[in-house]
Amino acid sequence: MGSETRRREQKIFVRVSEHELVEISERASAYDLSNPAYLRSVGLGHEPPKSTLDSQHILELAKINGDIGRLGGLLKLWLLEKEGHAKSLNVPKLMIELKELKSKLESKVSKL
Repeated sequence: MGSETRRREQKIFVRVSEHELVEISERASAYDLSNPAYLRSVGLGHEPPKSTLDSQHILELAKINGDIGRLGGLLKLWLLEKEGHAKSLNVPKLMIELKELKSKLESKVSKL
């Protein structure tokens, strides 16, 4: 966008509706920019940086994937244990939790 040492002394005043201000603010925050920086970038035809929302979604997916892995490990442990030692694990409950995590993961992926 240009040198940050360059002084920006000129101002442009734009009137927007409340709805437009909300939309501009949401889009700017998705790119982790201020409203003026976002409008300057769009107005000058520059490609905005990658959305920080993508990174947030990836982190959420990684956490869900880790949860599924841990539950799968518990299920594997239960299956390998002798029947008498595995009474403390509730397999039907684990299966329900796995299904819930799977649907969470699918909903996150569909949002991307």
